[in-house]
Amino acid sequence: MILPFPIPLNLPSFHGNSQRAKQFAANDGPDYADCIGAHANGPDGVGEIQLVVPRQMKTLGHSRPVCVTELGYALPIDGRAPAGFDWVMSHTSEQQAEVLLGGMHWARQSGVVRLVILWNLNFDGPAGDPNVPYALVRANAGWQSPIVEQSVGQP
Repeated sequence: MILPFPIPLNLPSFHGNSQRAKQFAANDGPDYADCIGAHANGPDGVGEIQLVVPRQMKTLGHSRPVCVTELGYALPIDGRAPAGFDWVMSHTSEQQAEVLLGGMHWARQSGVVRLVILWNLNFDGPAGDPNVPYALVRANAGWQSPIVEQSVGQP
């Protein structure tokens, strides 16, 4: 079971010591999970897995591995961004590849990450949906990062 307790970077109030996380840990919450969920698709669209995982481990203790249920890096959609996502306009497919592949490599070497789910493969919702900028493959556009495409399935 992955405990549904992700602490994403996009919560401005979370800085590694949220009251909710402390209460959860104090009540032995991690003892009831195979791993602790975490999101690594921060407010600026950067999947800062190297920051999120140690923060989770410090706040909740080192008793369980971390399952990163969202590792993502947002890109503009046809040169535009959904409302509230203006920060993606400076992102490039090269940066997406660096963040995602670097994050996956770091996770493999970390010794504490049990699984990573890339966010997201091919979400193709309506224009303006905040999940669309994270899609690695888009309808009528294919892979957003050829480097990621080439690396899929590589050990």
